[in-house]
Amino acid sequence: MIKLIRLADIISIMNASFGFLAVLVLLLDSGLAFELQIRLAVSFIFLGLLADGLDGIIARKKGKSDLGEYIESMADMSSMIIAPAMVVLSLYQGDVADSLVFLLILLCIILFYVICGIIRLAAFHPLKYQKAFLGLPASAATLTLLIVAVFYGSYFYILPIMFIISLLMILPIPFPKPSRKMNEITAVLIILSLLLWDMFFSIAPIMLLLCLLLYIFLGPLLQQKKHKESQ
Repeated sequence: MIKLIRLADIISIMNASFGFLAVLVLLLDSGLAFELQIRLAVSFIFLGLLADGLDGIIARKKGKSDLGEYIESMADMSSMIIAPAMVVLSLYQGDVADSLVFLLILLCIILFYVICGIIRLAAFHPLKYQKAFLGLPASAATLTLLIVAVFYGSYFYILPIMFIISLLMILPIPFPKPSRKMNEITAVLIILSLLLWDMFFSIAPIMLLLCLLLYIFLGPLLQQKKHKESQ
């Protein structure tokens, strides 16, 4: 079975490992400060996103194995769905500790995000040969959720944002496939966000969030316009 694994698959497994490490950091009683735990968890998720982009590049250049699509989906489930959900739970469970109702609402929305993420990732490969993504890509959903939650989030509006992001992943809304240049810019902004974490109002997370919001709000309109022009 190991002979079926190629380089792109190894990168995908690294992606899955980063997601697992993010969850592990949050669950272990390591004695680390809470802020450092969150920073490490988000850093691992960001590294997983970078690995996700890299495995696609390598797969196109070096070829992919028969297991590649399955490994990639499971890896994305780890780093883009389970790990971000655990970050949100860790960040906000203290805010609702005194209210069973608000705790249940938080858990329900997190579960909804996980369910929508599963559907989105399961649909990726059957629909990947279409000219546009149907539903918001899980990578864009993950980045938006984490930046808002970690850098700018408040309990009272993170829940509706998480709910809307979850819906966008499963609704049949066409989103354009980013160009190679856009992917490169996103990768640079992710790296800068990691390096400039301590600068609360650093330009990298702000620019990354702005790019994501433009993609979410304008992407479907641009894709629809492109579709009409091609007819």
